[in-house]
Amino acid sequence: MTTGTLGCETSQSVQSMAIYMDSNVDKVARDMSRGAGENLDTLAVLLGVDEADRDSFRKVLQDNFATIFPSSETTSGEAVDAIVALLESDQSLSKYVAA
Repeated sequence: MTTGTLGCETSQSVQSMAIYMDSNVDKVARDMSRGAGENLDTLAVLLGVDEADRDSFRKVLQDNFATIFPSSETTSGEAVDAIVALLESDQSLSKYVAA
């Protein structure tokens, strides 16, 4: 599990996402590649993503699937770090990963 994404302290919601990803990384990857699914929705809930931002959240993750999961060997911690970095760089979604 990742405890400090990108060398920064993590918010409680990011820590919750990391714990969830540890047990569900394959399911999350499958849903992310499709841009929909209950595991992707669970990530949104854990991060506190508002209903109004969920379509954008799903689209950003689907569009950047290859960045988040560059290989079949990508660990859940690496995926969490990539998700946090992507969300931090998105003006409307960065508020969900702020520490």
